[in-house]
Amino acid sequence: MIDRGIDPERLVAKGYGERVPRVLAKDVRKDGFLFKTGTRLTESYIDSLKTTPEKEAAHALNRRTEFRVLSKDFVPKPKNKEITQKVDIKINPEDNIVAIEVGRGNAVTIPVIVHGITVKIMLDRNDRGLIFSLPEAQKLLQSGAITKDDFIGDANVILAEGSIADRAVFKIREFKIGPKTVTNVEANVSHKITEGVIMGESTINMLGRFKI
Repeated sequence: MIDRGIDPERLVAKGYGERVPRVLAKDVRKDGFLFKTGTRLTESYIDSLKTTPEKEAAHALNRRTEFRVLSKDFVPKPKNKEITQKVDIKINPEDNIVAIEVGRGNAVTIPVIVHGITVKIMLDRNDRGLIFSLPEAQKLLQSGAITKDDFIGDANVILAEGSIADRAVFKIREFKIGPKTVTNVEANVSHKITEGVIMGESTINMLGRFKI
């Protein structure tokens, strides 16, 4: 991927082991042993294999590294700055830890990826749901991250006069915090919020339990 011009800082390398068993998408031959399509390399499956070399081959297939390219809104380095080709790899990292920002009044801001676009969202202790200010909703619309088809109701009325109606509701097809992704999340647009985005704990809980 680096050879193809992708900045290594956009790459997240994840090493997998027994904790996340691999499912083979095609027939694979390893060290002379054939493993069929659809085989799930769980510990119990590997233990059921007859010989030690066959088990070792299965373990080797289970240990793999995958790369993800995150965020479409990445800002590249200046051309005169050398790009390192080092990408740190950790086996079974602490996947569920996300860096947050704590501002004035202990306001917590969480980086969220919405359809490939990074959005910084403030945690709303009053839990009013997921609410976008008009400017932030317009950014998503103008970037193509959401379209008129994502709005619930008559899009011609909601998007009249080049704006977005107050209290409009739209669906986010992919809402991601760290490695966790949830689909079809409903969000509201509020003209009362002058900037930014807020979300309540109920929105985060859609991805699982959390602790700050």
